[in-house]
Amino acid sequence: MCEVYEDAYMDNTIIGYESGYTIIEKDDGELFFLEAPANLLPIGETVAENELTPLNELPIELQMKVYQKYKIQGA
Repeated sequence: MCEVYEDAYMDNTIIGYESGYTIIEKDDGELFFLEAPANLLPIGETVAENELTPLNELPIELQMKVYQKYKIQGA
């Protein structure tokens, strides 16, 4: 089970969900993911650094979908 924090000092914020993955954005804009159901981790919560997996470990098609959906919103 992953650790979820509500403290403001954390910078790994859940921003959405895609194809069974929870998408996390760090303060610097870098995207990561967790394999966790959407109903387990609400948007806006923060996640411990050691729980994150780099987005580039997903299949390229899914990476592109996530970048299109979430990177453009933050730009």
